[in-house]
Amino acid sequence: MKSWYQRNKNQWWALPGLLPLFLLPLAAWCNTFTVLDDGRTVLYYLPHALFMALMLIFDWAALPGIALAIFVRYFPGYGLSYTLNAILLMVGPLALCWFGYRVFVWRRYRVIFGSLSLTFSRCMWLVLIYSSIFLVWYQLAVFLGFLDGYYSLNGAEPLNIRTLINFQSLMVGTISGMPLCYFIIRAIRNPSFCRIFWLRLKKQFHPHVHLPEILTWFFLTGVLVALMVSKPGPSSTIFNTSYTFTLLLPLMLWAAMRFGYLFITTVWGISLIVLCRYFGNYVPDGEDFALQLAITSSCWMVFSFTIALMAAMTTRQRAVFFHVRQLALIDPVFQLHNLRALTRDTSKYASSLLCFIRIPELEILGRNYGLLFRIHYKQHLGMYLSQSLRENRKSV
Repeated sequence: MKSWYQRNKNQWWALPGLLPLFLLPLAAWCNTFTVLDDGRTVLYYLPHALFMALMLIFDWAALPGIALAIFVRYFPGYGLSYTLNAILLMVGPLALCWFGYRVFVWRRYRVIFGSLSLTFSRCMWLVLIYSSIFLVWYQLAVFLGFLDGYYSLNGAEPLNIRTLINFQSLMVGTISGMPLCYFIIRAIRNPSFCRIFWLRLKKQFHPHVHLPEILTWFFLTGVLVALMVSKPGPSSTIFNTSYTFTLLLPLMLWAAMRFGYLFITTVWGISLIVLCRYFGNYVPDGEDFALQLAITSSCWMVFSFTIALMAAMTTRQRAVFFHVRQLALIDPVFQLHNLRALTRDTSKYASSLLCFIRIPELEILGRNYGLLFRIHYKQHLGMYLSQSLRENRKSV
């Protein structure tokens, strides 16, 4: 049974067809809406991120399951005609942008989040272009009468502040929610991925990061988030307004540079869902409420892009620096530890023992059988001696 599951779990009728049915209601529960002027306004929309994460993992096999999940969600309340239009409007831009992304990145399309080159491609195709096409496509459907005007993302006048808020919110939900949905789906598909994810997350931490720094960051971030989501009282201060949200950016950039991509994208995605849900507690409600909401949603968008790109660049830079340091300790010909590594290892111990092995016949063998023989001989000798050394000792 287990082997059958492993062989067929990626088929369109298996996990790609079942997971959207269970995950779409959870993603929709995370959505945040409000009412401005003549219709509903999106503040945070997670289903797009879920659809893109499913495509990243299952490729085209995810489309039937996505269409089925949309049908199950909309048909009971809106009828067959509206449901079919909704499927077409959601699956159409998804398939179009996914095709462009696949052509652009070729075979590396499903690599785990954090790759710098793929971060730019995903932000372009799966966030910016996808949100733009979906917004235009949706408004065209309202104009042609396929959908109710109340649910239009643009309203009667496309070029208004409501359009700006909806467009920014669609991008915010996709860029912040896609890594989170990706990790959840990967964990469901293969539970051992949780351990892999945890090991990669720890590996991306800066080597000099210690527990007090992590606890300090969590404390400061928790205080700011608590101030924002708590209801303002008679003695409210400036920290109970959207001003506090701008203070989160330095903390998030600090985590992006010190803790790595996987950590900050996970924490930021969860934090943003909470902050968007309780936006009414820190966005002032007055005559300029729409303007304040537009400014806040632009901060959500700019912060999300900045955090994602900064985390990808710093994580990549740290990985390259670590790789270069490791190469500096390895002889390029023999692929064994060099004198620099010997100096580093001996400096760690108060007393060290150094052993020289001289093989006079190796020079003769090298003349008869070539340099490659000497290289292989030393490599195998180093491997053999390493097995006989005690723990925390290295051969050179």
